[in-house]
Amino acid sequence: MKSITLILTLLSFHLLYSQDTIRFKNGNQIAVKVLEISSRKMSYKRTDNLENGPVYVVSLSTVKNVKYENGTIENFEGVRQEMADLSKRHLLEFNFADLLFSRTSINYEVFLGQKRKWSLFVPFRLTFNQKSHQWNGTPWYEGGIGSKYYMLRRGYFNLAASLETNYAYAQNQTFVQQNGIWETQQLPRHWLIFYGGLDMKVNFRPRIGVNVGFGFGGKFRVSSNESHPQAKVDLGFFFRF
Repeated sequence: MKSITLILTLLSFHLLYSQDTIRFKNGNQIAVKVLEISSRKMSYKRTDNLENGPVYVVSLSTVKNVKYENGTIENFEGVRQEMADLSKRHLLEFNFADLLFSRTSINYEVFLGQKRKWSLFVPFRLTFNQKSHQWNGTPWYEGGIGSKYYMLRRGYFNLAASLETNYAYAQNQTFVQQNGIWETQQLPRHWLIFYGGLDMKVNFRPRIGVNVGFGFGGKFRVSSNESHPQAKVDLGFFFRF
């Protein structure tokens, strides 16, 4: 009988000093065993029902801090409710503003790091009815790589600064005089295009939202001194996966 009492006493002592403690922003606190912490959520089991109890999941925006069994305290007071599902690292965006200029634009974006502050993206733009753009120099297709830094996240809104480098190909139609006769001639042109800009994502669902952005820069013709200022406007919707 004394052995059983001693075992129960030691077990209770172990549970008392090997538990984690969650303190919530509303003042409540509970003794738990923390199982996992992601960028948005925390999962745990209550110490009074560790073996067969359910797994609880709470938003980090409701947690003030966690005191672990070794005495370490991790604070979460700066965490705000985030609409975007940051556990999804990939994003696909369709820019429907380009349809006004007979073009289609798709961006693929992948987020880096646990906090998802940095990302790399690959833009691709394709022009419809290419022959109608032979006189204005609009690129037939354009693609490249870029990077974004998300400097502000507040609920539904995400604001990022972006840098982008693209290669573009176009065919320009011009008049050339040959033997006293003016004829039209197609001249292929290769461009390097650089943009710097801002992007704002508005999440109306954790994985779906709209993107509004703009960029300014310049385009430089390969093997030539020709250059022009360049601007772009992004207005589209995106999907995280």
